[in-house]
Amino acid sequence: MDTSLKTPSEQTIEKLSREQRQCYAYIEIIIQWEGRLTLQHLQQEFGFGRSKAKKLLAEYTQYQASNLIYDPSLKGHKPSDEFSPAYTHGHIDEYCRNELSDVVGIQLLEAPLRNIDPNLIRPILRAIRNKQRIDIGYHSLSSPDYESRIISPHSLVFDGLRYHVRAHCEKNNGYRDFVLSRFCFESEALKPEFEGPSLNGKDQDEHWNTLLTLSIEPDIRLNNQQQKIIALDYQMQQNEQGTWTREISVRAALAKYLLQRLRLDQYQQKPEAQQIVISQHCLKTFETYLK
Repeated sequence: MDTSLKTPSEQTIEKLSREQRQCYAYIEIIIQWEGRLTLQHLQQEFGFGRSKAKKLLAEYTQYQASNLIYDPSLKGHKPSDEFSPAYTHGHIDEYCRNELSDVVGIQLLEAPLRNIDPNLIRPILRAIRNKQRIDIGYHSLSSPDYESRIISPHSLVFDGLRYHVRAHCEKNNGYRDFVLSRFCFESEALKPEFEGPSLNGKDQDEHWNTLLTLSIEPDIRLNNQQQKIIALDYQMQQNEQGTWTREISVRAALAKYLLQRLRLDQYQQKPEAQQIVISQHCLKTFETYLK
């Protein structure tokens, strides 16, 4: 039987317990980035006995047998050539944020903390969960004084530096992004109040439900060797015309944050500083949604 074709479906994954998903994700993180997995890894990470660790590893291989190979010389499992993560995204961030990464001296540069009050966030999360309108205090650069806003929030967004709430705003009669740290109830008058069911949810947010494809390529001012280096950095593929490109899917509502993270919101005079640019064929599409 070709086990490489036997992968877990979304329905199968949803039926797993949280403990199982955490364990399977940990197996994939260690096997992918350290190249060796033993039962002791699971025992130390989760406090399992040897029999339970062995059982969970056996359950994982039920659907992902093609991912692991037992290597007697390593006295453990190693990733196969066909390794393909099913319970993780396969990104190095997942390993770097694991406690065991301290052993190899990984240092993460954290963004400055924003003033986010959990007492304030709870009603916003409740409004999202229950699809309700909420009257809450908010201030912005254009309106520095706190004022009452009735919003219908549907999602939290992290742009890499700060959290936003994506919500329908009754003042502006449209969907907006609200910086999470700018909500406040300094007085009793600004205390959050629920205003009933929302009629403007995620399904009505056109920009949220519109998917765009951002195409990036090396700055053409770089020489061929420099362009190839940049292409490898960003996992670009070379097309028939010899141009290196990478396509990234993003919601139209979040397009500006993606451009900011890629430093494409400003054009640098030196190509070594610019490194990547937006492909011309998708530039007009993005400009439409950024206005």
